[in-house]
Amino acid sequence: MTPATPLTLVEELELLVPFAEFAAAAQALLQRLEAEGVRALASMQLYGAADATRVGLIIRFSDSSAVMEHVRMISGWDDFRRFATMIRLLDMRIFGTLDPGAEAWIRQFNGPLQKFETRVAGFTR
Repeated sequence: MTPATPLTLVEELELLVPFAEFAAAAQALLQRLEAEGVRALASMQLYGAADATRVGLIIRFSDSSAVMEHVRMISGWDDFRRFATMIRLLDMRIFGTLDPGAEAWIRQFNGPLQKFETRVAGFTR
């Protein structure tokens, strides 16, 4: 059996709506992901402030092969479609190897992508 390959996405997002409106939508979406999301979605953290026009998002998958399953699931959610209208991707950094289908899906958001695919050293607890 091939061991799971973790994947981390670090995103910088520009807000297209007031922070409070975005934060409410993000909270609802992240609560749903925690309850219903794919098992390999290990964590999702949003960082920002009440006066922010940009926020940071860190998404960690314990198994990179589950990204497309995640994408297919959230693509049908009204919560996700609403969230996606509130942001513009400014920058994304991918740590690990992303499936070509998932990369194509991400590229539709037209933000710059930097990939760091080869792990040099590290550990996970």
